[in-house]
Amino acid sequence: MDLELKGRTCLVSGSSSGIGRAVASLLAEEGARVLFTARSKSALAPVAEEIRAAGGIEPALFEADFGEEKAPERLIDKVLHEVGTVDVLVNNAGGSRPMTTPDDALAWEEAFRLNFTSARRLGKLLLPPWPNGVGGGSST
Repeated sequence: MDLELKGRTCLVSGSSSGIGRAVASLLAEEGARVLFTARSKSALAPVAEEIRAAGGIEPALFEADFGEEKAPERLIDKVLHEVGTVDVLVNNAGGSRPMTTPDDALAWEEAFRLNFTSARRLGKLLLPPWPNGVGGGSST
């Protein structure tokens, strides 16, 4: 299959396992340079080795825990500094942690940040500014 991604740079959040890992591997097979993210680089080592073994472009590995409030900004700053540009964003990071009570406000805030807010902020940080001011780097 040719997805016309050869030479493109693709950032896949949550790419150490499951759907993220499968998407990142497919993008690499298509000739894209894949930027892998997970909470730890060690979780990304096996998939990076698979890409290398298959003759794919050397993947770039980035650590990002989207349960942390400023993780999207730190990641994009680092990515843009080290790589320069991102052509494709796959927002895949997500999950949940067990709650001790159904009204655990901190757990709810973390889950919302991980599953929604981080994806919205990553997209906004990578969008070029539009004439009406939408997109382009602000985390608000």
